[in-house]
Amino acid sequence: MLRVLLLALAISTVAAPASQADPFTIYMIVHRAGSGADDGFRDYLTANGVDANFVFRDMENDRSRLPGYVEEIKALKPDLVYTQTTSVTRAVVGRLEEADPQKHVLDIPVVFSMVSFPARSKLVPQPPDPAAPMLSKRNITGARHVVSNLVRLNAMRTYMPFEKLGMLYDKSSGAQRRTETAMRTLVEDAGIEFVSDSPTEPKVERDPAQIEPTLRRLKQAGVDFLYIPPSNFFGAHAELVTRAATELGLPTFCGVETLIRQHCMTGLVSPLYAVGQFAAFKAEQILTGGKDPGEIPIETLSRFSFVVNMETAHKLKVYPPMEILRFAQFIKTGADS
Repeated sequence: MLRVLLLALAISTVAAPASQADPFTIYMIVHRAGSGADDGFRDYLTANGVDANFVFRDMENDRSRLPGYVEEIKALKPDLVYTQTTSVTRAVVGRLEEADPQKHVLDIPVVFSMVSFPARSKLVPQPPDPAAPMLSKRNITGARHVVSNLVRLNAMRTYMPFEKLGMLYDKSSGAQRRTETAMRTLVEDAGIEFVSDSPTEPKVERDPAQIEPTLRRLKQAGVDFLYIPPSNFFGAHAELVTRAATELGLPTFCGVETLIRQHCMTGLVSPLYAVGQFAAFKAEQILTGGKDPGEIPIETLSRFSFVVNMETAHKLKVYPPMEILRFAQFIKTGADS
């Protein structure tokens, strides 16, 4: 796995609570196992002496299981709940305007990872000042894994020059539609042609069989570089998405580590193992430090990894420039470390 990056954490001094008599119970719900964030979460707590029993639930991309997990949490009453991804977190705590103690978990601390835009997803209030810390003022906090669109675009242009950028996105997701709009504006303002396409439609069941035809349309549109943003749908079909793009001869820049570990050519990412560790640091503040989750800032990592899948770069004959070689991390398809 990627080496854990040094996290610059501003740790407030808190009074130590009474010694722990029994292990904590932590209930974990992941969208899909194997992302690395869940391992980072558990490993951090174990390494830092937090005695805990973990109840692990993998929803396996099946959202119909989420109400049952919420009921199980209410019956079990764990000390803390860990959620992975926006849809899981939303099912557990609800949006701000719809949070209901009958349907959601509002009286147990919840720590999330892999939520790209907590305020935009209406899990937490939008900070009044962009420079102000993001605080939920409710029973949740967490660690984000996003890199800004501008930073991603600059990273793509550092890897290779291009005149037409393509974007594969999931139109069934409101967050993905907003991301597409933001990226289009940014790219076109930079004087670069932008083409986007989606294998999905709102309120229609998502069909992975539509991924390859969509990629073919992007290829036919003549895109020079293809951006694949973080998406639960694409993450669930990472091998299919990235293999099809590579076979079509499309250089790809991906927004999440899971895709690069398949066949995506490159990307600028927050290592998910480190994101899980950062979330665990916040859980530790709650469990052993007695802090209120609503007062613990929701943050993203301050440093990112430029990752290159050299097998894919070799197949496409699109090699990283010398300036990237000085700091990039190189991996092979399917490698765990």
